[in-house]
Amino acid sequence: MRIQHPWGKIAYAARLTRIDSAFFFSWTGLLLAGRREGDIVLNPAVDLPHACACNYLADNFLESPADSILFLDDDMVFDYDAVNQIRDAGHDFDILSGLAISRRGNHKPVVLATERENGHPKPILDLKGIVECGYVGLAFTLVRRWVLERIRKETNAPIFNFPVTVGEDGAFCDAARSIGARIGVNTDINIGHRITFTGRWDRAAKTPVWESCSFGLNTTGQ
Repeated sequence: MRIQHPWGKIAYAARLTRIDSAFFFSWTGLLLAGRREGDIVLNPAVDLPHACACNYLADNFLESPADSILFLDDDMVFDYDAVNQIRDAGHDFDILSGLAISRRGNHKPVVLATERENGHPKPILDLKGIVECGYVGLAFTLVRRWVLERIRKETNAPIFNFPVTVGEDGAFCDAARSIGARIGVNTDINIGHRITFTGRWDRAAKTPVWESCSFGLNTTGQ
């Protein structure tokens, strides 16, 4: 049985590129009403590639007195108290994320098994309470200090990298599982993900239709 440890003092770590106004309101609420004594705010990573932003934040966190780091992306929406909801549960996990959907494709939850389906980690759709999984994103995610320290020590390389197959979050989860870290998603903490849609006018139906970009290659030439 794993020993349960509280998450302790948390460092808030934001990756900023094009800040969504809804995130700004969530962030402000977090700082004004969600912080607990001992929590700190790291300088944000601004306009850096995803993996570089994570490494910048991780380096600053490891030089701080905080016990855990909360990665936040600037297109997420959350209640001011979400940080306390996630820190008060899941003490036997080492990486714990809130529930969010992908902003691309079919917009399924980012709660992924180690098993693969069509070459990609298989989504877990039976979601209740805290779900243990193989992969999570880093959009609203707590990570314990020891995980970052151990990965850095064992790889003697930057903690985060960006393989095109699984991205910086997938590669990080692979590394974390390889050192025995336990990964989960608290599905009771429902985080919003801001998504841009394209609107077109359907002349036949005389109504607008909405579509999201899958970022796939259009091979039809249309």
